[in-house]
Amino acid sequence: MKIQTKLVFFIVFGLIFVSCSEKKSFYYPPDQTDYDSNTQAADNDSAKTNDEDKESDEDTMSDNDDIIDTEITGDDDAATAPDEDIPTVDNDIETNDDTEEPMNCTGFSLDPDDELLGDIPSTIYHIKIAGNILGDPDHEDIFELRLDHARVDGDPYVAAGTYDLADGDSWHNTNYWSCWECVSATQDRKTDSEKFYFQKRGTLTIESVDETYNFQGTLSAVLVESKLDDYWVSSTVDNGACIEIETSFKATTVCSLGCENVICGETNACGILCETGCIPTL
Repeated sequence: MKIQTKLVFFIVFGLIFVSCSEKKSFYYPPDQTDYDSNTQAADNDSAKTNDEDKESDEDTMSDNDDIIDTEITGDDDAATAPDEDIPTVDNDIETNDDTEEPMNCTGFSLDPDDELLGDIPSTIYHIKIAGNILGDPDHEDIFELRLDHARVDGDPYVAAGTYDLADGDSWHNTNYWSCWECVSATQDRKTDSEKFYFQKRGTLTIESVDETYNFQGTLSAVLVESKLDDYWVSSTVDNGACIEIETSFKATTVCSLGCENVICGETNACGILCETGCIPTL
């Protein structure tokens, strides 16, 4: 009985061993060819995907290029657009200088042997221009110097100093009616061909003044043809002539002041001793 049992045990054990051996024989490692083939297929799929992505990127770049080209084209269009909306500068705006200064001016100097003659209180000094060189030599040309700075500053009537004929202390020397130091000339005086010239720029220097207001100095100035209205307001004549003066000068003052406001026994502003027409002493 025990022998039979052992025999059955060995038979069952053998069958189990055989069965396990058969199951192990069904496991094989994967074929390398199939593996390589599958890997290559996967790589091809990946490459295809990358190519598709690359094509997509190129399309995108192409689209961007189109956008860039469009933007550049837009800038060019803007650059070539009509300029009717661009503000322009009006070259005809009026300025203080109504006309261009003539290129060629007639130059002259005063005769050093002659003296300007004027009086106080008018402080207007005249002299004839030698040779009447400004116009018709048969008609008189006159140079004039008018000093009104003393009317602003008070006594003395003529003050030494250097004066800008274009501006003066502010704007006043730019016009005949307002000037404090006024330089002018008249061509062919009191004739149909008369012309008036007024300062455009220059410098007047009064170097010294004595006790009776005789003075001397120098002048460098450009005068342009001008016209005066009824109020002595000057304006430049379009395309008018001009004169240029470089000279030294002397001026003699004729003092015609009275003694109305001077105490008797004292002198007036002209240095004249007041004995009549004066204020009696107390």
